Amino acid sequence: MSDIQIQDDTSDLLYKDQNTTDMISIENVLEWPGELERFFNKLLCGVFMIDSETRRIVYVNEIATMMMKRNPVDVLGKVCHEFVCPAEMEKCPILDFGQSVDYSEKQLVLDRECSIPILKSVNRLTWGNRDYLIESFVDITKQKIYEEQMKKLSFLDRLTGLHNRHQLDTMIEAEIGRSLRHNQPCSMIMLDLDRFKRVNDNFGHATGDSVLIEIGKLLTEGIRVSDIAFRWGGEEFLILATNTGVSGASLLAEKLRVLIAEYTFSTVGTVTASFGVAEYISGETYYDWFKRLDYSLLRAKKAGRNRVNCWNTCDENMLLTIELQFKKEWESGNATIDSDHVQLIEESNKLRAISESLVPDHEWLDQLDILIDRLTSHFENEEREIRRISYPEYEAHKLLHERLLTVMDTLKAQFMNEEVGSRDMFVTLSREIFINHILTEDMKFFPHFKGATINNGTKSSEIL
Repeated sequence: MSDIQIQDDTSDLLYKDQNTTDMISIENVLEWPGELERFFNKLLCGVFMIDSETRRIVYVNEIATMMMKRNPVDVLGKVCHEFVCPAEMEKCPILDFGQSVDYSEKQLVLDRECSIPILKSVNRLTWGNRDYLIESFVDITKQKIYEEQMKKLSFLDRLTGLHNRHQLDTMIEAEIGRSLRHNQPCSMIMLDLDRFKRVNDNFGHATGDSVLIEIGKLLTEGIRVSDIAFRWGGEEFLILATNTGVSGASLLAEKLRVLIAEYTFSTVGTVTASFGVAEYISGETYYDWFKRLDYSLLRAKKAGRNRVNCWNTCDENMLLTIELQFKKEWESGNATIDSDHVQLIEESNKLRAISESLVPDHEWLDQLDILIDRLTSHFENEEREIRRISYPEYEAHKLLHERLLTVMDTLKAQFMNEEVGSRDMFVTLSREIFINHILTEDMKFFPHFKGATINNGTKSSEIL
């Protein structure tokens, strides 16, 4: 909308749209306030006419008084900010900041304790030698209620009614912040239904959906009031256990595991689930936390399914005390990739040995550079091989490589600036390269190589 001018020339009241050159007569020889008042009262919106100099309301139409549940005498002569934008006195977009039009959502004050949301439009008006503002507004309460309902639905999984992954992404940083501020633990539990593909293949997707719905109900009934259940995607679910350490979360996960395993699902019968548990470690990112959680779930799967596996702090400490050995279950089915992984383990073991000895920093950095060079070369080989077999997650996996190299460079800079010691840095590097990447992300493409299999019978204690 543009500025509106009302001219009092030759006793004709006219308005002019500044985007056109047409002068349009509202009514010949209109008298204020009679005819113009009837015109404003026919509008289906509230209207204030405000004196630009005093900012006081000189006219209010019937719709506005009905919306405000006030008599005109209670409004006329009052400063407009008493009813709209009370906290924005001297901050009027038009009078104080020079805008030509103000179109925004605000609150219309009904009394000290009540207000309603409105959508308002404010335009300048010149009549004779005096400037005014015409403020029109409509009640958008129903629209806001609808938007809030839609917002809630956007955070819910349509099938199960649980919170969805998008909601977790919006909540998790706040939960991490709360955990740090109050020095309270926070844990995540992730569960994956065992061999759920067989349910869909044997009984159909409709039956599979009914199982997922029942799982959602079981989780809702089994968790505490302070816990939050999410559907992560497919047959994976996640529980955010606030103010709970890994021991308490492990007990909760076991309770849920038994609850699911002992439940009889219609048509299908019994279904089991594997659980991973990880407590937040101060200073780590959500990404790192989730990677540990995902790895714990993987270990539960590889240990035989229908069990709970917890990430303990000793898992990282083991990286400092043992020499990694390449295991048969880590074979991808591709000789080039497997050979690279073996070499990475060898270079990592050399770095671990140096981390335990009192060597000059430059020797540690030399070995680190060798590891980074080896990793860079490996990523090039791996990207070539997985693209050759048309791995569907090729682009996403390539981005993970880029991220990991960035992490390596950042850690190296921190070490050189004495922001992190060699021991802590080695633990971080080992977690990122082996646990978060090779033993988690890389294993996702292993089945895509012809003849490759993942040994599902490996004991969790054998992963490290």
